[in-house]
Amino acid sequence: MTLIVLLFFSITALAQRLIILHTNDHHGHFMPDRNGNHGLAAQATLVRQIREEARATGAQVLVLSGGDINTGAPESNMARARPDIEAMNRIGYDAMVVGNHEFDFPPEVLREQQRLAKFPFLGANVQRADGSAAFTPHITREIAGKRVAIVGFTTTETPHKSSPAYREGLTWVEPDRNLVRKLRRNHDMVIGLSHLGYYQNEAPNLRHIGDEGLARRIPELDLIVGAHTHSELREPVRIGETAIVQARAEGHFVGRVDVDLSGSRPVIKNYQLLPVRNLPQDPEIRQITETYLAQSEEQLRRRVGTIQGEFPGGRTLGATDAPLGNLVAEATRLAANADISISTARGLRAGLPTGEVTYRDVLSVSPFGNTITQADLNGQDLWRMVELIKKNYLTNPNDNMFFSRGIEIEFENNRIKAIRLNGVEVPNAPTGRYRVATRDYLPDVVSDFAFIRNNPTYTYTGITEVEAIEGYFRRHPVVRADQMRHGNFRTTGTSPCTSALQQLLLSVQAPNR
Repeated sequence: MTLIVLLFFSITALAQRLIILHTNDHHGHFMPDRNGNHGLAAQATLVRQIREEARATGAQVLVLSGGDINTGAPESNMARARPDIEAMNRIGYDAMVVGNHEFDFPPEVLREQQRLAKFPFLGANVQRADGSAAFTPHITREIAGKRVAIVGFTTTETPHKSSPAYREGLTWVEPDRNLVRKLRRNHDMVIGLSHLGYYQNEAPNLRHIGDEGLARRIPELDLIVGAHTHSELREPVRIGETAIVQARAEGHFVGRVDVDLSGSRPVIKNYQLLPVRNLPQDPEIRQITETYLAQSEEQLRRRVGTIQGEFPGGRTLGATDAPLGNLVAEATRLAANADISISTARGLRAGLPTGEVTYRDVLSVSPFGNTITQADLNGQDLWRMVELIKKNYLTNPNDNMFFSRGIEIEFENNRIKAIRLNGVEVPNAPTGRYRVATRDYLPDVVSDFAFIRNNPTYTYTGITEVEAIEGYFRRHPVVRADQMRHGNFRTTGTSPCTSALQQLLLSVQAPNR
């Protein structure tokens, strides 16, 4: 009898094993890379192998996404992430938290994505104007008699990272500890599916709470499955009794958390980041993805123009007077028929290749579908704009601002001495009229620049940044890097400013070209 009892408890404990598989920040990378790695068809094979292992050992599997399935790969952007969601359905995802990039498209696109998905989009801290939940706050899964809650949290940075038109009527509030406490009372495990971001040694005064702050604020969470910062956490980060995990981005890894649920509180027995490499592709998902690739390929490989020289890009493009940034600024100015245009480095997510430039390349540079806006500013407003650019961008090693041709800014001892447009000084006075164009993100989302949006002449041109770049190539079929050095800055005297601005000023003392 004792042996039978022991055997029963051993089998029960084995059956109360849970394997949590997680990905995050997919950003449209449903297809494999040029070496046949990554992609959702290979990911499906890995997940299937783990499901087979789980069936053999009596364990159960949950598959979770940390959100941001949108915005990145042009093939996905064009299809509004339909191939990604169809493949995730086939893989058998249980839930996804809403990421900030789920608001890069109009609301009807997000609603269609939710209808297409066979898994819920979670977001406990996203509310409608009446205080009701805009998304499913949490779900429960039964694991061999144990109840596991999965609750979604979306970054409160979202309003600062998306167009007001795409988030109208929604508010983001801080994660609610009372909600998790209620779940704790009748659940054996509570998982926070988080798109808040992991910030190592998170400061208490961080403007937007991250996963470490979440763990401190809500210690009732057993596990935080993270996203947003593309962090490659090789081991769980422990904050009290809470473990934090995150699996980089773009489908490079699947995180695996092995949990023992047989005790009074879940215990993580093992954690791994499993590379999605050297795996056969699931034939059904391969068929799904290849169908979409075939539909988009003809348009994506359409030739747009030719590049001579180096046009590097990417999120951290910070080089002063960079050809790519200047090209986009000048293209925007011409498309909007403006006097001045500006473009931020962080909005340019890839460079342009030397040689033939395709539509795919242009979409990779500007994947967000941003619309160009314009406003007629007076001289005083223009000076204010440049001062804010100096404060927020020109001294920021992680970003930069690029100007179109014709504007010259002169610094003296780290102060703006003069602004000239086509050689004529712009007075720091409420006179004159200067049409300024930029992508909608800056005036719509960045609070310092809200005064541009509040200008009565502020309008959306209806022209996307991608269309502006294409239009520039129609005017200039061959674009050389040395032609894209605008020389917008001059400096005199000594400058005690940051090294980033010193480098900027020292590198642009040559005459305008």
